[in-house]
Amino acid sequence: MEFATIMRRFGCEVTLVEYLDHILASADGELRDRYAKILAGQGITIQTEIRAVGHRAKGDALAVTLETVANGQRETLIVDRVLVAVGRTPQSENLGLEALREIIVGKHGGEQEQLMIDFGFFRTHQ
Repeated sequence: MEFATIMRRFGCEVTLVEYLDHILASADGELRDRYAKILAGQGITIQTEIRAVGHRAKGDALAVTLETVANGQRETLIVDRVLVAVGRTPQSENLGLEALREIIVGKHGGEQEQLMIDFGFFRTHQ
C-alpha cells in the first residue's frame, strides 16, 4: 500500500489488484474500509477479487491479464510497470508490545481520544 500512495503522489496512475474481497486482510474492517476510501480519494483504483494470471510485452508497455476470482472472466490491463507485493511478516519480538493496551489517536477539545486494542491490534469495544 505504501508504494501505491508514493507512486500516486509522483503522478502515476495506480491500480491495486487484490485477490481477496478487500484490501489489508489482517486489519480491522472499519479501518480497512476507511483506508480504501482514502486511497480512492487519492485517485488510486482498487480492484478486489481479481488475480493476475499472465502478462506479455505490448510495445513499450505490458499487457497484464486479470481474472475475476468468482467467474473466471478475463480482462487486460495495459501498464508501464508492475510492482508485486505480497505482504510481510512483522518483526515485533522484544518490543514490549504485550504491555500496550491503548493508543492515543488524537486530541479533541483538550481531551485525548484513545483507541483500545487487543494483542492482534484489532479495535476493541471497551
